Amino acid sequence: MKSTQLMPYRILEIGYFILEQMEYREWDINTLSEKSGINLPELNLLLNYKKTLTDETAKSLANVFGLSYQYWMNLDSNYKRNARTID
Repeated sequence: MKSTQLMPYRILEIGYFILEQMEYREWDINTLSEKSGINLPELNLLLNYKKTLTDETAKSLANVFGLSYQYWMNLDSNYKRNARTID
């Protein structure tokens, strides 16, 4: 019997979820930087899918968006796991 493995249709990077939260609050990148303490170059890298999440950044996002640290870390680890299955 042939086994079929389900593959994600689209792999969403952490930047997608950050942008989603920013749009919900009608914030731009400068506002997020000011409120979170994350510098603009790091935010740009995250939003443009050039950098993965660090513990410190996950904590900052958790504080500013009112979502848990674990939420952000799970999103990032799911992305990394799914990205490996596609490669």
